[in-house]
Amino acid sequence: MTVTLPTIRAALVEHHRRYKSRRGWSIEYHVECWQDGIRACESCTLSDYKIVYLHLRNKWRAFRPITPHQWGPERILAELNVCDGDFKSRNLSSIREHDVPALSEMLTRLGQMKKNKRGPSVVALSKVLHFWNPRLFVIVDDLIMWKWVFGHWWLREPVDEIRKRLTAILPIRGKSDDPSCDLSSYVAILLWTSELARKNQALTTEFANYVRKYSKRDVTPIPLEVYEAAAVEWFLLGAVELIPNGIECSKAAVPALL
Repeated sequence: MTVTLPTIRAALVEHHRRYKSRRGWSIEYHVECWQDGIRACESCTLSDYKIVYLHLRNKWRAFRPITPHQWGPERILAELNVCDGDFKSRNLSSIREHDVPALSEMLTRLGQMKKNKRGPSVVALSKVLHFWNPRLFVIVDDLIMWKWVFGHWWLREPVDEIRKRLTAILPIRGKSDDPSCDLSSYVAILLWTSELARKNQALTTEFANYVRKYSKRDVTPIPLEVYEAAAVEWFLLGAVELIPNGIECSKAAVPALL
């Protein structure tokens, strides 16, 4: 999918209109969480990560409802620290088909942090991973991103196409009628948004300008120009509020998995 610059800017205007005052979705709160996430990733200490965990548990509601076997901050930090260091620093646009097995293995292991009746909670997983590396991991919550944003056919169709190919070659499985995002769908979203980021490099520049314009906090320490996952997510949140003028969708843009 290729997008015109006016459409990117219009989508970010819509994002600001819809989410600037929404609890847990505001620019100010994202900036605070990114800053705390940077500190925790640099120090790898439990005291710093507990601050991030409290964000995730309280305002982000990543671990609701509480289940008996979900992980606490100690276990999550320990597992993140032994993850493939490559995924800790990579950008979304760098993900290719050959990364899928390693990425899927990591997601499957970390997906045990919180499970629901159908399997690993992608809501919890994607939120934890986003604040571990907002360059790469897109947040996919259930109500807004999965059911509303990816409920639009022009977004769901290419993701479903990739998902079908994934289920044929990978051990991660989900039911085709699953109302929530499963691991295979999340990997498909990462692959599709990776292509989106590569084809639309202005996304991160416009996103960085947008955050700097409206944030009342000092964002100088945050490398916003490489926060591709955040840029793509915010663009999509705004884009679905627009008539898709200037957006070109093509099945030919769907990566062929090897």
